Amino acid sequence: MIVVGQDKAEDLLKKAADIAVTNYDSALKLSEQAIELSLKQKDDHGLALSYKMKGYCYYFTGNYPAALKFYQKAEKLADEREYKDVLLSLHNLQGTFYKKQNRLKEARSEFEKGIKLAVELKDSTGIASFKNDIGLVYELEQRPEDAITNFKEAFQIYKNKGDKGGM
Repeated sequence: MIVVGQDKAEDLLKKAADIAVTNYDSALKLSEQAIELSLKQKDDHGLALSYKMKGYCYYFTGNYPAALKFYQKAEKLADEREYKDVLLSLHNLQGTFYKKQNRLKEARSEFEKGIKLAVELKDSTGIASFKNDIGLVYELEQRPEDAITNFKEAFQIYKNKGDKGGM
């Protein structure tokens, strides 16, 4: 369903993503504006993306409880509406969140969910990225054989695609 003015919410989110790492407060304000606009337009996809962005902004400000809260709000809505694009990126963000909190079991679980969804979507780059992330978790868990296996699988996917950056 195309909503009139939907591009404005998407534009706000693009701007927020561009500045999130360097200007957290402005990015947070843009994500809040995108939430308001998405609610006004009854645009659930935009709302899920906006919640995700707000969580991302909170993550970079160090407000981890708020980051997780908004990631989970985004996930709940995306899961209910089957927005697989949003879910795929949320598994990555939440996995990274948990990994940096040293909550390795939860991180691995998110990355495994991401692989499963990437396989369903036939997203080989996503599969490789999640395998690499799982490898990093295994490395932190002192499981070098499992880490190397995942790194090799990710490398092979990138190699098959000719993705030198991934390799």
